[in-house]
Amino acid sequence: METVEITEKSLSDVFGGLVKLDDGDDLGGSNGTKVYRFAILAGPSDAPSSVLVKQARSVGGVVYNPDVPEIPAWTLLNEWAGLQLLNQITGCASFSPRFYAGDRTTGLIVMEDLGSGEFGHLEAIGATVRVIAAKLRTLWHESDTIPYYPSFR
Repeated sequence: METVEITEKSLSDVFGGLVKLDDGDDLGGSNGTKVYRFAILAGPSDAPSSVLVKQARSVGGVVYNPDVPEIPAWTLLNEWAGLQLLNQITGCASFSPRFYAGDRTTGLIVMEDLGSGEFGHLEAIGATVRVIAAKLRTLWHESDTIPYYPSFR
C-alpha cells in the first residue's frame, strides 16, 4: 500500500467514514522520516481539513523494522508513543499535535496539521515528544504500576 492509501484507510477507521486525500505535499523531514501534508478532500464532518503524515525511511542502509530498536523505528515509535500518551493525558491540549492514527507495519503516523508556517516547530515538538516517550519507557520498565501501551510496541 502507498502512503496515501494507508493514511486514507487509517483516517476512515478513526472517523467512521470514507476519507479521500489529495496527492499531498512533500515537506521534507528529518534523517529518519519523511513528512507529508495531505488535504482531506472528502470525509465525515468531524474530520480535519488536512493532516500531517510522518513515515519512516531507511537511514544509513538500515531499513525500517518495528521489531528492531534502531533508527528509524526507534525514533518514529517513540514519537508515536509520546503523542498518543500526551493526547490521552491532556485531552488533546493545543501544545501538541493531535494524534489520529498509526500503522506500525509501514512505519507511519498521522497527526494534526498545525498550519503551514515554519516546519522547525514540528521538529522541536517531535524531539520533545521523543524525550518524554524515552523517559516514560524507562519508568514503565521499572514499575509494575505504570500502564503498558502495547498499541505501539
